[in-house]
Amino acid sequence: MAKNVWTPAERVFRGWMLISAGMYALGAAGFLLIGAHIPGVINAISRYTLPLPLYPVPADAPEGAFWRILSVSMMAMITWIGVQAYRNPRRHGNMVPVLLLSKACSTACYTVFFIMHGHLAYMVGFLTDGPIFLITTILWYAAAGGERNLTRGEERILVALGEALVPRGGRFNLGFSDVRDASLDGTVRMLSVMDVPTLLAIRLSLHFLNCTPLPVFGRRLTSLSEDRRAEWLMRIETRRGVTLRTCVIIAKVLVLVPFFEQPEAAESVGYDRTARVRP
Repeated sequence: MAKNVWTPAERVFRGWMLISAGMYALGAAGFLLIGAHIPGVINAISRYTLPLPLYPVPADAPEGAFWRILSVSMMAMITWIGVQAYRNPRRHGNMVPVLLLSKACSTACYTVFFIMHGHLAYMVGFLTDGPIFLITTILWYAAAGGERNLTRGEERILVALGEALVPRGGRFNLGFSDVRDASLDGTVRMLSVMDVPTLLAIRLSLHFLNCTPLPVFGRRLTSLSEDRRAEWLMRIETRRGVTLRTCVIIAKVLVLVPFFEQPEAAESVGYDRTARVRP
């Protein structure tokens, strides 16, 4: 069986998931062994550093042993998810949303309870789970494109853009749809040499561009007719806002450069690859 060759985004994500799995495993052990003392320690810190209300701790019993057991079981689950995502993010990446749901829920609850009660313990929970949720979400999305660095949805956006920019039977005899697969492969090659932040920004720009017609038509760009797509791209490209224009330029580069690299496309515009400049 061939060994997987991970993209740069996948390598970063795998490293983070390995670190996360280690943190979750240590957290599970900590909750089980010393969880009863954690609220007291946080209260001691709060008492001497921040003028916040103290978290109520029962005086005659360990703090919430029943709930600590549930916390340990949850930490064991997300540890396992982290390990599996590290082993093969392409095969097991669909487990990560469960982890994200857990962290989003805990972050939201910590936020609400801190606003309601003002205990430092809730702030600590928010400052712990919030960044974990944010970092994991960003890195997971960056790696979600797999070996092509594009999700299927993003490829559909590129196809919709290509069909609008180079329609079949338009200015050229050849349309984007005639060489769609080869052009997409060319786009993939372009993306493969980009660093992770640039790749992430480009993919997000595609989604942003796809959503721009929503306030006007109530539909995404991919759901519009080919003619209306072309009209909309022309419309936003001529606006003053630099963000929209930049997104259109990025889309044109991703679509048109690979398209005109195809021999059929070159011939359709009269370019002779065999021509040479006379000495």
